[in-house]
Amino acid sequence: MIEGGTDTEHFAALYLSYLCDPPDFIGADKHYKASSMWNAMQSAIRTVEKIQKDHNIDVDNFLNFCTCMCFPSFCCQSIEIRHGS
Repeated sequence: MIEGGTDTEHFAALYLSYLCDPPDFIGADKHYKASSMWNAMQSAIRTVEKIQKDHNIDVDNFLNFCTCMCFPSFCCQSIEIRHGS
């Protein structure tokens, strides 16, 4: 269940549900490839757009999101998306 009071919290819940698929209790603490983070971000954006379309909501989206994963022994992986529809 998605809980939160802001659109950012809801989007983060969608993103994590796609990233941690199948869901588990420690999924957010695992290490993920940049490609997995990218795919989860794209899936979350498509979900938001589908919900809007299904409910006849015709507004533009201007989304700015960033996710990163840092490893103790080497560099960080970062995914940044600036999306407009």
